[in-house]
Amino acid sequence: MNTQKFRSAKLLRVILYFGIIGAVFLILYATVLGSEGHVYRLLRRYGVIIFFAFTYLAQLLMASRLLYLVKHLQVDLPRSIYQVKLGLCVALLVIGLISLPVRAFYGGEEFNTRLENVVEWNFALWMTLYFVVTYFAWQATTFEASFSVKGSTTKK
Repeated sequence: MNTQKFRSAKLLRVILYFGIIGAVFLILYATVLGSEGHVYRLLRRYGVIIFFAFTYLAQLLMASRLLYLVKHLQVDLPRSIYQVKLGLCVALLVIGLISLPVRAFYGGEEFNTRLENVVEWNFALWMTLYFVVTYFAWQATTFEASFSVKGSTTKK
């Protein structure tokens, strides 16, 4: 296995693991949503933070990999698709970075709670848009995927 293939396989595993971690913490967050108490509030807070962080990292790495494929392997993909993907990643970073000093300098508890809600909803919206753009990328490249279970006896 040459070095480039090894790096590619390793990057794809990292993207997969980051995505799985993000998904697990989204499930944790959704499971305790609406529950009362300090422990549940803590689980919601960490669940949403880890979901956003790992999903964002997976999306950023995926956009980076897509850009590499377009530039080096001549994957036929409209330029606008990976530009939108990178733009969404940059927008998420900017939203996150801007919210930190705003919370530190302008916040009372009520303001910080509202700002946190606005930031979280915007993150969720922009992350969802990333998946929509991924759909269009798959459609543009006629990407096909299939899933199987080891040991399955079902045949097509």
